[in-house]
Amino acid sequence: MTTLASKAELAAKIEEFRQAFAGRTAVHADHFQKLLALIERASQLHATQPYTEAINLSQLVFAAPFVLEKIRSPLPPFLLMSCNFNEGFRLAGVISAGINLSGSQLQPPAVFEKCTFSGEVNASSAIFRGSNFSECIFQNKARFIGTQYMNEAYFTRCDFKSFAYFDNAKFTILADFSFTRFFNARFNNATFSDTTSFAGTVFSPWAPQFHGTSLHHDTSFAGATFRAYKHEGDWRAYRTLKQKMADVRAQEEESFFFAQEQRARRKFKSHLYPLASDYLTVSGIKNLLSRTSGSLRTLHQDTAVAPSAINTAISVLYDYGSSYGQNVARPFLWWALQLASFIYIYRSNADLLSTTTPWLSSASETVKPVLLATMLSIQNSLNPLSLFAKDPLVSIGSPWLFVLSMTEAIASIGLITLGLLAIRRRFHKGNE
Repeated sequence: MTTLASKAELAAKIEEFRQAFAGRTAVHADHFQKLLALIERASQLHATQPYTEAINLSQLVFAAPFVLEKIRSPLPPFLLMSCNFNEGFRLAGVISAGINLSGSQLQPPAVFEKCTFSGEVNASSAIFRGSNFSECIFQNKARFIGTQYMNEAYFTRCDFKSFAYFDNAKFTILADFSFTRFFNARFNNATFSDTTSFAGTVFSPWAPQFHGTSLHHDTSFAGATFRAYKHEGDWRAYRTLKQKMADVRAQEEESFFFAQEQRARRKFKSHLYPLASDYLTVSGIKNLLSRTSGSLRTLHQDTAVAPSAINTAISVLYDYGSSYGQNVARPFLWWALQLASFIYIYRSNADLLSTTTPWLSSASETVKPVLLATMLSIQNSLNPLSLFAKDPLVSIGSPWLFVLSMTEAIASIGLITLGLLAIRRRFHKGNE
């Protein structure tokens, strides 16, 4: 018998089984063993020639635990819509071509342990009274839209390689997504009513969306990694998270998502660029000149999506200077580095430096150049007005060295200001 004929015969047996129980009576343990034999046979056929249509087991009531484990062959796609699993549900270590649990009710425990889903997973509008998806790999879309989690929901150390939809989902107790990887996570309009953890979670290359979401005060993003800046929606996603953290007065998290928003605004690049061939005509050249002229006229202005060139430059300096006020040590380290750099430059031009201060003048010829360079650098950094004094601690005998000193003074003021602002932001009491 060919594989197609075997699959058709098996499909008829499975449908006959389903018709015998759907809407009539529950599937008990002895009946489930018969169903398990059919599923194992389908798995063997699927390994030979993959199923293109899902095997339908919808609208069944299971009065025995639904357990699939130690099945060596990949499972074909299954439809388990609007089913009741009254004694628990367990998939352990299986490879599945997809599963549809939409509208089903799963009594505890509902365990999906170290499973790999090569096809789409759909549990939209399902009700889980305790669920564990730990260490599962979702290679296709995962839909949990409008799903209700009436007890703990564990998605720890999962890998969502495609879109993960949790829109309108309701998490009644614990929601744990710790150390999970998301390609594109959407929690729009979801409700988290208790402790929620995204600790150690990685979001890349799309920022997670929490628009309209109700987050619990006990929500943690400790150690989470966000590597998403290229899409226009990323900065809006970070803006929403910033607002959510501000609502619960989570100051450090608010500061973190503010920084992420600014980076995303700066790094986002529109993909709607004219083609090079568009500039090869007279009208194309005129349009190019017009666009360039407009950009120069609005160089100082800013827009919500694409900051101006000046604002972008300031944003870069703020980011690398103090990580948008998050890093207290960085501006002072930069300050110490520039102090040492200018000391080296001044030491190389010590013949252009002079002083009337006795304790500097009396220094030995070996020490004096280093001492003058060090004091000039400190003077520029901490007291820049001395550059205009009549008798400063160290005098400069060169115009270009004076300009260099002014540059150091401006840089030092900026870095010290960033450091003080970072300290204030870090330890400020209340919401800014």
